[in-house]
Amino acid sequence: MIWKIGKRKGHQVWHWTKQNPGVIIAIMALFLSAYTALSSHINTVRSERGYVAARAANLFNFGNKNKMQAYVLISNSGKTLAQISAISIGISVLSILPERFEELRKLEPEPGRFTAWPNQPYITYRTFGVISDEDVQSVMASKKRIFVFGVIDYEDIFGWRRRTTFCHMYFGSETAEFPSNGGRGYAEFQARYCDRHNDAS
Repeated sequence: MIWKIGKRKGHQVWHWTKQNPGVIIAIMALFLSAYTALSSHINTVRSERGYVAARAANLFNFGNKNKMQAYVLISNSGKTLAQISAISIGISVLSILPERFEELRKLEPEPGRFTAWPNQPYITYRTFGVISDEDVQSVMASKKRIFVFGVIDYEDIFGWRRRTTFCHMYFGSETAEFPSNGGRGYAEFQARYCDRHNDAS
């Protein structure tokens, strides 16, 4: 009926609409109901889902010809669990933070999957090769940075697949505790968070 009238002149369509206001009202009510239901679902997801974050933990074995290790603290700050499907971590020693995340070099996948429960931290780490004496001095002098970066893929309880990207860096005065300065060999919670490539930290 509407299609046939729509093929005629505009005033005929307007005339039909005036004579059948109930149909228009019913269609509008249907759209309003669907929009309200969708908005309610989105608000529920936002308030109840899991939020996976990656925070810097420790950096071990900087200098002294040791294989450096970077530890990352993974946590869920949301209200419900999150299923972690994949974690990949990389370490690079560079002068500046690249504009593109892919330029931070290769990511290495971590084995296994697990469930991230709210407020239950999980620690993982990546072992790097022996850093050169030249890079050690450059990092201590703030000419270079140690970038610890990665991605976490997970699924919330509503079935939405999500990804958290993170990027932390170590350099400068916080390296004073490393063996090259006669220190203990690690720095606790002294990383800086990069101003890019950080979705949640």
